[in-house]
Amino acid sequence: DSAATRSTVQKAVCVLSRCPFYGHIFERLQPVTRAWFLQRDFRTTTLLEDFYKQLNHVSFENLSEQELLLGLDHTPIFRALKADTLALLKCILLEAKIVVFAPTAQLCSSTVLALLSLFPGGAWLGFSSNGLGNRLYHLRKHGLPFRCFGPEYCVYPYLGLQMLDALFKMKGFLIGTTNRMMVEKAKADVLVEVTAGSSGSINYAINIANKDLRQAAKCTPQENAWLLSLAEALEEAAPLVNTAAAST
Repeated sequence: DSAATRSTVQKAVCVLSRCPFYGHIFERLQPVTRAWFLQRDFRTTTLLEDFYKQLNHVSFENLSEQELLLGLDHTPIFRALKADTLALLKCILLEAKIVVFAPTAQLCSSTVLALLSLFPGGAWLGFSSNGLGNRLYHLRKHGLPFRCFGPEYCVYPYLGLQMLDALFKMKGFLIGTTNRMMVEKAKADVLVEVTAGSSGSINYAINIANKDLRQAAKCTPQENAWLLSLAEALEEAAPLVNTAAAST
């Protein structure tokens, strides 16, 4: 484009969806985005138009709960945080201010979604469909999914700095960000730092800064014993390949 004067131009392809099948959409979007950028002509949008039509033909209302979990990996979180995984879930239920900081939007948002999915029906984010019908019926009999989020307690898998003012109005939040300034200004009760290791492993570190919250979320001896049994079952099902390290 002869009108462009900058040496680099930033572009992104976004999908606005009412259905929280993020992993499913991502798997379809990634190759399309790569092919569109390789064209080196952003004025040619045929690929994106075709992708939009194909995506609108997907029967999301008939997809199962397993499709909601596509692309989410809980193993490195549990291996790294151990008992703090449960403590972190308690912090969410206690409506704490929680920030997940990671070097990429994909890493921080997938971590937030993975944490949500550990609650029964949490990955649905209020979505209801035929595919979830039977499961939804049984959960509702037991008062699930938990209504953790609302007008005063928000969740954003990825939040930009421009929404910081809205965040200050919240009683609590669970957000993902790649901006260190957001971490500093949010004044979170809990900070979860996610980093990618050189060998491809993902490392997690958690810091519960609020002392009262740390005490309230502390695991009991019975919970620690239960978590130990889960860790043993995990090692049998998925032997460790890459080490995920954590610090508290």
